[in-house]
Amino acid sequence: MGSLKRFLSDLLKLAGVHRRTLLRLIAAGAVGMVAVSGAGFYFSSQPWFCQSCHYMKPYYRNWKESKHNFVACPKCHFSHEPVTLIKQKSHAMASTIRYAVGTYDRRPRAEVGDEMCLQSGCHDTRLLEGKGKSPFKRGIIFDHKDHLTHDRRGIKLRCTSCHSQIVQGSHISVTESVCFTCHFLNTPDGHPLGGCGNCHGAPAGTVTRNGFTFDHQKYIEQGAPCEKCHVSVTRGTGAVPPDRCYSCHMERDRQSYDKATIHTAHVTEHKVECFECHEPITHGLVELAKGLGSTCADCHRRQHSILTGTGTPLVSDSPSTMFLAKVSCEGCHHDPGAKHPSSIDPAAIRKACADCHGKGYDKVLDEWQTAAKAGSAQTGELLARVEAAVKAASGLPDDARKNAEQTIASVREAAVMLDHGGAVHNVEYAMNIYEAARTELDAIFKQIDSTAAAHSPMLSTNEELRSCVKTCHLGLAANPTVSFEGRDVPHERHAQKGVPCTTCHSNEPDHGRIIVAKNDCTSCHHKSEQDCTSCHTLQAAMLAGKGAALPTSAAASGPMTGHVSCRTCHVTKESPPRAVPEACDGCHTKGTGKVMISLWQGTTRKLLEAGISRFDNAAKAQSDSPSDASAARARLDAVRRDGSWGVHNKTMTDLLLQEADRLLGEIAPQPSTKETPHE
Repeated sequence: MGSLKRFLSDLLKLAGVHRRTLLRLIAAGAVGMVAVSGAGFYFSSQPWFCQSCHYMKPYYRNWKESKHNFVACPKCHFSHEPVTLIKQKSHAMASTIRYAVGTYDRRPRAEVGDEMCLQSGCHDTRLLEGKGKSPFKRGIIFDHKDHLTHDRRGIKLRCTSCHSQIVQGSHISVTESVCFTCHFLNTPDGHPLGGCGNCHGAPAGTVTRNGFTFDHQKYIEQGAPCEKCHVSVTRGTGAVPPDRCYSCHMERDRQSYDKATIHTAHVTEHKVECFECHEPITHGLVELAKGLGSTCADCHRRQHSILTGTGTPLVSDSPSTMFLAKVSCEGCHHDPGAKHPSSIDPAAIRKACADCHGKGYDKVLDEWQTAAKAGSAQTGELLARVEAAVKAASGLPDDARKNAEQTIASVREAAVMLDHGGAVHNVEYAMNIYEAARTELDAIFKQIDSTAAAHSPMLSTNEELRSCVKTCHLGLAANPTVSFEGRDVPHERHAQKGVPCTTCHSNEPDHGRIIVAKNDCTSCHHKSEQDCTSCHTLQAAMLAGKGAALPTSAAASGPMTGHVSCRTCHVTKESPPRAVPEACDGCHTKGTGKVMISLWQGTTRKLLEAGISRFDNAAKAQSDSPSDASAARARLDAVRRDGSWGVHNKTMTDLLLQEADRLLGEIAPQPSTKETPHE
């Protein structure tokens, strides 16, 4: 104890000796502390400082893009009363320290009191505005005074009860789900609190929906309630699941509180979003009462949505031609012997097509069903791949993932509608949906992998052909190449060259009949120097000794491979130009062409006939190796369809005949022949 007294005594003496220096140090320390505190106070009050914590970046971005971006954060989030301000700043400093050491709350909450919104220079006159002074979306009128000065359903509201701080892509904007929860919770379906007119007012003029035109005014004058026609205008109950409280409160003992106490604590005193407790209620989906819709549509809603072209947000509304023509369901689903349309014989539906549109039109129905089935399968496969890719994409940003999941949900909902509602009810609308779905899903693929190639369109890009295909001839979408005069004719290629459908097909009368002959094709294709390979793909592959048009993976160059072109031998001026033996004299000794062509063609014809005979024997024997027989036939057909009988490429011709001979060797006996392939 004596030592402590001596230490304190010496310390006081030392302070007395250096009193001026000590006072200067204390003054400098105080000034420094004030300067540092002032600088910290200033910088921490700047909006850009708020995003120093990474979890605040979305909130800062929403503020930056909002109408409040000229108002600094402290203007709303910090009190102007000194003592409260110091407490709030201390709390903010503690939050910054917790963030630095990694113990911060990952669910930040902000409390903005009404006094901050109603302060001078902001919304101080909002309460003075009466009904109609604050228009909301879609012409809805709103009265701030009525909502803020009176309890609503026993709850005292505050500004942020409706102006949410968590609306994605916005800041302090109105969350419509709050309106729907208050106005429709525990009310009879279609009977909102305050009535429909309290928000919407009386509809002006006529309204057209799904082909029906309606004038509300005369019914309003008669006092007809809205819910007489507009039914099921909401989805969801707004219920509070019993365990929802435990997502925030960790108490083990369950305690019961009355609704008034709960709402006072969660709404009036603190800002807790309604949907953090209540299940969502959506509003705006208008369903017409039975008297305004068709009888069938009351049950077959998917079919009716497809028929009217109003079933999905993926594409614009597009009513079917039959709906616009006022064709009723019974127009197609008509069978006097059936008790219900679902029991109608499919033959009766096909007959209905032919009765209105003419003989053979039922085949169009087959094309529709085939194309719709293909579209459904392709979309389902692509949807599964995209969904798996999104789940596996760990680096996908949260916003992009959320948008992708919403798109996937919309595509799946539309696909289910088409699968269960029958795409043939509005096939053009269905194909629009399938194409839009592919486009949307391709875009998601691009976000995950920028190198991913887009899927080719299901329909032609040529507008005229596209119109014919989407309206009726969907068979062309599933099978774009057809056979004509023994050749494969690609519709798509002709459309890309600008050839109208009516060049080859009649429109009226006898719609769709082929009006072009083989000579018409050649007169068009050979009227100028064109690329022969665009049509004669097999002959080009034969000359080259390789190519996808040949039924073999082997390559075999011939004497003319790489040395001559089509025009070297096909020299006549007729259409199409013919090859003549005299053309050989330009490269070989005169007369060689006649000798070699006669030899090659004679040998090839005999060997081909022998191969076809062996194939016929194999077919009669009903071989257990149908794949070998099919492969052999493909090679024999390639030699026949080439048409040169070995002249284009004798080496490849012999190779194909030898492969066919080998494949048929164990299926049919070898017929006696002295001919052997020319070497």
